[in-house]
Amino acid sequence: MSKGFKRFYKHAEASGAEGGYNVLLDGKPMMTPDGAKLTLPTRAAAAQIADEWNAQGEQIKANDLPLTRLANLAQDRMGAAREATADWLTQYAQTDVLCHRAEHPQNLTQRQAEQWDAALEWANQELGVSLSTVCGIQTANHPPESLERVRGLALELDDLRLTGLAHAAGMMTSAVLAFALIRNRYSADEAYALATLEEKFQQEQWGVDEAAAKRDAEILSELKTLQEFMNSL
Repeated sequence: MSKGFKRFYKHAEASGAEGGYNVLLDGKPMMTPDGAKLTLPTRAAAAQIADEWNAQGEQIKANDLPLTRLANLAQDRMGAAREATADWLTQYAQTDVLCHRAEHPQNLTQRQAEQWDAALEWANQELGVSLSTVCGIQTANHPPESLERVRGLALELDDLRLTGLAHAAGMMTSAVLAFALIRNRYSADEAYALATLEEKFQQEQWGVDEAAAKRDAEILSELKTLQEFMNSL
């Protein structure tokens, strides 16, 4: 595993700039991979990225800079990838984890119905997205207008929020939970608990795998950071 690269600055901070806010490393604006000044819409968002850099030790580790990666991607790439990203999010809605239910045992199917149905009802009421449920490995037959609605809602977002939405959907395999996260319907803890409901049920029966537990903790931490960042925009 890479150790990262040596820290080359003493202090990071947010600073007002033309068109928004920059992140300064020892007074010099941080640049995106494409060579532009990284610009955030609010001081709070820039400050969160500065906090990531201030938290680094002697070695800078890319895995500890999730907001920097997200902001760079949004600024350098999302402008040209909006349509493709909306299509990708529509695919996550098509195969949304909330829609694919277990056939047995009954205590698992009941838990899925109780907890996942509430999330789908929120999507119906608040997003105008009505998704169907299926058991096993069947393909869900969702109303085409609902899938198109997901795509439209994604394209209504600015580049930063669209990037965040897509990242959340990927981490939870759910477009519905991604929307619920960035709209604060659920906390990161609540959203990830729903996304991993079946896995947690299996862990109750058979125990917790150490590697899986570590991965869950990392994803949950990143979801919490992402939700805070989305709220700062």
